[in-house]
Amino acid sequence: MTKSARIQSWITLACFLAGAVLGIFLPGLFTHIAFVGTIYINLLKLMALPIVLCTVFNAASRGAESATRAMLRSILLFVLLFAATFSLC
Repeated sequence: MTKSARIQSWITLACFLAGAVLGIFLPGLFTHIAFVGTIYINLLKLMALPIVLCTVFNAASRGAESATRAMLRSILLFVLLFAATFSLC
């Protein structure tokens, strides 16, 4: 792991901890931006069904031997779209 990746990991961990502490001790502080979390969850729900359906149809059309590869590609696509929606929110 490179030095910049380690620093980024520690910054991410610190942000998660700061969010948890602020959420526990000052729950009313961020209620006016709660819609951001709702939008984020709705985007995740919106992405899940099309990805699963495309994977199932793709695997059925190609046969059982390539079903594993199709499933791995769909999981990778889901993770990438998850990261994209996370960065947007």
